[in-house]
Amino acid sequence: MKKFTIKKFPPNVNRNFLILSSSARGGESSVPAQPDGSDGLQNQGDLNGTPMSQNPNTPKNTARKSARVLPTPSLKGGTDSGKTKKHRYRPGTVALREIRKFQKTTHLLIPAAPFARLAREVTELFNKDMRWTPAGLLALQEAAEYYLVDLFEDVNLCAFHAKRITIMDKDIQLARRISGRRMW
Repeated sequence: MKKFTIKKFPPNVNRNFLILSSSARGGESSVPAQPDGSDGLQNQGDLNGTPMSQNPNTPKNTARKSARVLPTPSLKGGTDSGKTKKHRYRPGTVALREIRKFQKTTHLLIPAAPFARLAREVTELFNKDMRWTPAGLLALQEAAEYYLVDLFEDVNLCAFHAKRITIMDKDIQLARRISGRRMW
């Protein structure tokens, strides 16, 4: 009958499990028993089946977390070569700042030249001989901007009522229908 004793691996060998060494006639065997039950004389390799003679200078792979060296993740995706990250405001901060800025001003928000081109293009569809004075274009632009600001105030209320902060096309349609604004 064989006696089995539990022996630990030497420090330079894989420490994933303990090996049972068989002792015959009271003495310990010089060859440790293999997990599959063989005596291990055919191939004295590591657990993956790689013979030790192939890579004698390669350190053994251990199953310890501390042995692994993980690279530090980079948020940019590339290597950080001494560049500092560009400052970014949180989403919505700049929008609120712009809202406060434009609420304090009284100037027109739509550029005058593109608006004048649009007004002339639309009136040309109806009457080719019509001309605009600068005061007439300014009055039209004032009325258009007032209409849009008033409409977007109502649209914002419709979005808040639907428990959203993003305005959608259906909010514009609802605001125009409730207030009686129709397209001509």
